[in-house]
Amino acid sequence: FKDGQYTKKNTIIAVIFGSNHSLLRAERVALNYLQAMSGTYDLCKRFQKKIKHTKIKLLHTRKTLPLFRSPLKEACIAAGCMPHREDLSTAVLIKENHLKFTTNPIELIKKAIANNKKVVVEAKTLKFAKSLDQLKIDRVLLDNFTPLMLKKFIQCNLNLKIEVSGSVNLKNIQKFAIKGVHYISIGALTKNIESKDFSMLIV
Repeated sequence: FKDGQYTKKNTIIAVIFGSNHSLLRAERVALNYLQAMSGTYDLCKRFQKKIKHTKIKLLHTRKTLPLFRSPLKEACIAAGCMPHREDLSTAVLIKENHLKFTTNPIELIKKAIANNKKVVVEAKTLKFAKSLDQLKIDRVLLDNFTPLMLKKFIQCNLNLKIEVSGSVNLKNIQKFAIKGVHYISIGALTKNIESKDFSMLIV
């Protein structure tokens, strides 16, 4: 079977040959990876299905289990869900906590823009988000905004790409999939793993 191909229950997906020692030693690790990656892929697809009528891109975040980022990232990308950012060096994410350490957030953001390719800035209020309009940031991150707050922000017609995050799940994602939103990033894709059921049987 190819990556992303769905199968019916009790389908044999692979036949493996080897010594009894090598098969049993590798069994648990191999199944852990296969179950977690399959569950992550499927969750990405379920989220995408909810917003397939829009042009919004679904993103996964860096919220992964320690030492498990590569396979989870691979599963997300296979499902068409790209990373919010590859790593700490790919883009600068200026979050609420960072802004607490400065009295001049705009100056801090300008310095980041001058020294990096991509800058994403988290906005906790509409007022602060509006102050970012004239800055050449890659996108503004609206974290834990309600759908009503989101609509008010979009109505401002600012020249900003909008990424929505926080409190988005399968039940409410359609409320956030508003025209004007460019991205929705979801940490649950790679940290709330719903493993699929696979087993290895000796025959």
